[in-house]
Amino acid sequence: MEGFTAAKPGASRWEMKRPACLAAASFLGTTTLFIPLYQGWMLPQQSPGKRIFCLGMLLLALLAAALAAQFGCKREVWRCRIVLVLLSSGTAVLVVFGSLERVLPAVRAADGRQAALQVEVLACDVMDYGSRYLVRTVGRGALPSGLKGRVYSLEEPAADEGDRMELTARLETKMENDDRSRNIFFYAFTEEGTLRRTQKHQTVRGRMLAAADSLYDAPVLGMVEGVLFGEREEIDRHFAQMLEDAGLVHILSVSGIHISLLSAFCNGVFSRGEDNLRRFTGLLALLPVWSYIALAQFAPSAVRAGLMATLSAVGLLLHRERDALSALAVSAVAIVAFSPFSLYSVSFQLSFWVTLGILLCTSPLTQMLEQLRPVAFLLGRAGKRSWQVRVVCATVAASIAATVFSLPLMLFYFQSAAVWSVLSAVLALWAVSPLMILSMLSILLKLLFDAAGLSILLLAARVLAGVAGLFARWILLCSRAVALLPGALFFADGLPAVLCGFVLVALLVLAVRGFGKLTVLQRRRRGACLLACSALCLSVVQLGSLLAAQGVLHIFATDNALVLTRDGQGAVIGNIASDYEAGEIETILRCQRVRSLEALCCTAEDTGDSQGIDLLLQAFPAKVVAAPQQGSFSAHIRRAVGEQEVLDPEGLQLELLGGVTLRQTADGVEILAGEKKLLKTGQNYAIIKQEACDAVLSPNGIWLREGPGMGVFDTLQQNPVLKIEWQATSV
Repeated sequence: MEGFTAAKPGASRWEMKRPACLAAASFLGTTTLFIPLYQGWMLPQQSPGKRIFCLGMLLLALLAAALAAQFGCKREVWRCRIVLVLLSSGTAVLVVFGSLERVLPAVRAADGRQAALQVEVLACDVMDYGSRYLVRTVGRGALPSGLKGRVYSLEEPAADEGDRMELTARLETKMENDDRSRNIFFYAFTEEGTLRRTQKHQTVRGRMLAAADSLYDAPVLGMVEGVLFGEREEIDRHFAQMLEDAGLVHILSVSGIHISLLSAFCNGVFSRGEDNLRRFTGLLALLPVWSYIALAQFAPSAVRAGLMATLSAVGLLLHRERDALSALAVSAVAIVAFSPFSLYSVSFQLSFWVTLGILLCTSPLTQMLEQLRPVAFLLGRAGKRSWQVRVVCATVAASIAATVFSLPLMLFYFQSAAVWSVLSAVLALWAVSPLMILSMLSILLKLLFDAAGLSILLLAARVLAGVAGLFARWILLCSRAVALLPGALFFADGLPAVLCGFVLVALLVLAVRGFGKLTVLQRRRRGACLLACSALCLSVVQLGSLLAAQGVLHIFATDNALVLTRDGQGAVIGNIASDYEAGEIETILRCQRVRSLEALCCTAEDTGDSQGIDLLLQAFPAKVVAAPQQGSFSAHIRRAVGEQEVLDPEGLQLELLGGVTLRQTADGVEILAGEKKLLKTGQNYAIIKQEACDAVLSPNGIWLREGPGMGVFDTLQQNPVLKIEWQATSV
């Protein structure tokens, strides 16, 4: 690639980077278009016929485009760029087609069949109904080797992480692209007695997790396992929420930050030697880096950082200029070529998009911060310690770039973004590196103690664990302090907010473009203009959203409940079956600017059907709580509401949300708004007019005959939503 060739005299850095970035953009864009076409095209059924068909169409397209470039473009540079785009696009079609053909035809053929599989257990969860496994196929069977899948069993867990099993199960392979992005291509539902363990084996990762359990206690244990391995099972929900509010939750997933810190530490250790051997230190550092990536189960963000570190080490060894943008481009192409569905992974998108923002904007933003009068005064007074001020400026600049670039994706996928993430990064990110190194060393010493039995090793492991715990508690302390600041999380679920995020990204890129050629005064003016335009954009979007939502009744449907909101008021009707559903409802209410509930009405008599209701009541106090007075759920709900009275839902009738009527009938809960009547019975929803059914609303979709003042749309999480324009009519 161009980024790994010797520098040409007089060539600008951007001219050198452009070919690699252009080729990667063409490859990724073609892949994005080709995957839906591949899944929807009526291609010949036989695999050789498919290859011939695709190759012929590709050659015809390349020939037509090459002729157009030859006779339609006079400038040599543009002809070269067109040829580069064509070659990259053609390579993408061939590579992605081959990768998809290697897996999907065999997977589709097994859909709905009973099949015998040999699998390796990657993770095991105990569920209310039995057990669930994340597995990888091994050996020969109905599916290709190396595919991940989920196995569901009604029995108690029969194997642990690292074990191998044999099973006979019904396969379901019609997966969403989100699952395929994690290399999960099938679900398997086993029958009783058909699942057995054939080989017991504890992986290195399992041994390290067991060593961490013996060295650390909560909440430090959850921090250590999250930072080192991306495991979140041991961290309390309260601490996880604090980290999310502070914008530090990403440290609980192995990402580019962890790989960069480890790579820098290993380079520093191995670089102590003769000058002629220092070129090889990057290659030596790759061994612990890729070992750590394997422990993290090859998360996309970790693989991206590992590939960039590898390209940097190889470029240094070959005396080639190191170019981070070209390395980023090559890493993206390599991951997508191996696993095309990675494009649908949230981790992949966030990792590459945020890294691009950091590479483009960190240096100009650092210069802008250093030229501020207070910072310049500190730099002048610091003397030899000026590097500390520069490190803080670089950290703030990188955090600003990461926050702005991550904003649209965070709003699109999670409907929330941390407001004070820059402050928390300055306070706490420095502690991640010593926490990683010390906790990893303590775990390795514990493993050596288990093997050799020397007590001095156990003592050293516990001492290092104690010091690592100090850094973990510092991170938790900082996250708690930042999370208590007003407006720690910004919630928005509308498309205008997402578009506003991309506008802010564009404004930041324009502000730093050609920054090195500007004078100090011009840089200050551009920074002030960036702040003013960003503030104007955010205020306009927020004001528009507030005005558009006035007087509108929104009805959201989750798996087991309905959420009604209007003008900052809210009500929840139904059951909350899990912590995940409680968090989903909480996000909906936050996005609709609801602070407390007018009413919470549930119909479950068993705590297993509504185990997340106490979590919701902790975040949103309810004026009226209605629940069955009998069954195991009664005591559970009374503990959740404290001294507040719990009403019996039978015969209940409430007026709330400015004219909406809730009524409990023998058929279920009726919700009347204007001329529309919505009936909730279990997990079935129907909006009924007096004579005929106007709509059917369910978790899987929505059908509606449009009426005056009504419109239908989907939330960004694909939850069905009914939007009713309020009209002052009698019910």
